[in-house]
Amino acid sequence: MAIIPEALQQLGSNLPLPTGDQLRMLFSSELLATYLQRCILEAIADQAPASPAAAEEHLARLMRQVGLKDVEALDLWCQQHSVSLSALQQLATFPLRLQLATETIWADDVPGRFLERRSSLDQATLSVLRFDDADLAQELYFQMLDGDTVFAQLVDRFGDQPGQPARALIGPVSLDQLHPLLARVAERYAPGAVIPPLELNGTAHLIRVERLQKACLDDAMRQRLLLELRQQWLDQELNSLLGRLALHTPDSTALASTITP
Repeated sequence: MAIIPEALQQLGSNLPLPTGDQLRMLFSSELLATYLQRCILEAIADQAPASPAAAEEHLARLMRQVGLKDVEALDLWCQQHSVSLSALQQLATFPLRLQLATETIWADDVPGRFLERRSSLDQATLSVLRFDDADLAQELYFQMLDGDTVFAQLVDRFGDQPGQPARALIGPVSLDQLHPLLARVAERYAPGAVIPPLELNGTAHLIRVERLQKACLDDAMRQRLLLELRQQWLDQELNSLLGRLALHTPDSTALASTITP
């Protein structure tokens, strides 16, 4: 289990809340959730200060992004925007510090998370055609069984019609991001198999499984699970903030809909 630094423990109960005009502005602009999440992420990033060399490198990159050529231009920009150099350095190094802190706190939980969710992380690629006419979908399915047509011919014939996926393809996408019925189809049928028409949301689907790729804990998967673990903790802290803010906001129902994760 992740060891949460003491400074982050019960953050949702201890983080200062926006009040007065700031709260009203954030609420009316529908920016309250964004603001609160940023505050939590800043608290995480503060657990991993950037080295002086990294701070200089990221500040130089930020200067290039805003078109500042030298230190004099940077000083003038800071004065014009009422921003201190240290605050600008914090902003420039935020992505780096957040990544380092995320690694430090949650990296040890990644293998267990992967084993827990492994089957749902497999990636499927499906060929899909959608039909408002269920009888037509059934007829085309039987034609494929009889060898009178193949899926590729149906894609050529129906794939450009409104409502069809681009190139009649879905994926590659992890099973946990598919409709549950599509995920079960991808797991059950071998690649190349054509599935009997499935009715989803009032539409008949003809589906062929193209590929099922087993998940592996590579760098991309590791990063995805790291972000999931961090987001899970962040959502808990947001819920705690929600409870506190509701006590200070007359319209707590509207507030809940604004910042619920």
